[in-house]
Amino acid sequence: MQESSSAGRVYSNQEEVIKNKFKGEVKFAVHMNDGNYSLLRVTVREVAKSDSLFSTMNKFYFKDNNFYFLKSGRQTFFLRRLSVQELRKYIPADKWPLQRNDFDRNSISREEDVIGLLNVINRQG
Repeated sequence: MQESSSAGRVYSNQEEVIKNKFKGEVKFAVHMNDGNYSLLRVTVREVAKSDSLFSTMNKFYFKDNNFYFLKSGRQTFFLRRLSVQELRKYIPADKWPLQRNDFDRNSISREEDVIGLLNVINRQG
């Protein structure tokens, strides 16, 4: 029997926290990993403008802003930034694979690092 995976699936803003963050606008969240603790990413694309030196020519480009949420069971939490300190607010201490001293402030800052850490936490049960 094959287990169904939700990683990589896109969901509309069914979570109350996502609805509140974007004031009811329709946004889509991507589940980045499976397990009890999963990372959700909402990407907001907007048109940005950069001016030339003498303001004679404007350049328009797309700018992506990523917002991250941590889903734990039925609860979803907004992550202000991807960091160990932010994750520790929402994941109990007994779930962490290593001691507090094993992480420094800069050890986790990328999306891939957080997904790897959450996968280790999920495997531990």
